[in-house]
Amino acid sequence: MKVFITIIMTMLSMSCVTTSSEVPLFQVEPNMKSTVSPIRHLEPGDTLRFTFDNLKINEVFHVQKCGPQCNTARLVAHWHGECLCDNHREIFTIMEGGEYYFWIRHTLEGGETGPVFIESSKISDSKFKVIFASGTEVTIELSAPNKHNQRDAKRAE
Repeated sequence: MKVFITIIMTMLSMSCVTTSSEVPLFQVEPNMKSTVSPIRHLEPGDTLRFTFDNLKINEVFHVQKCGPQCNTARLVAHWHGECLCDNHREIFTIMEGGEYYFWIRHTLEGGETGPVFIESSKISDSKFKVIFASGTEVTIELSAPNKHNQRDAKRAE
């Protein structure tokens, strides 16, 4: 009987902790903590929505597509802090499938550049919010095209 109660309690606690809205779509790179990436390869038609709060004048937010084994990368989009106001939103549609990552580069007064490190991140309502050491906050959302609508549209043609 004790084993049965333990199994039931374990099952109940697992169902309370895991909900579909808490499933992470993004991850912070664990070693350097300077980049964020989706947990899956992005497909053509996937849409990324970025909301920027407090992006500094000396910061640039980069979207990069990985090369083989992500040993190299190509810049596919970027936004300068000097051009954005708080709560500014940008939408980026993936044209080429693959592995992507995002990071902020800052330039110091002496001209040196480097990444802005991530202090924390959290999931809320299927949005991934990243708080950087500079105080910049970026909220990222990912939406995939509805495969059923695409298939139905092709049938109608």
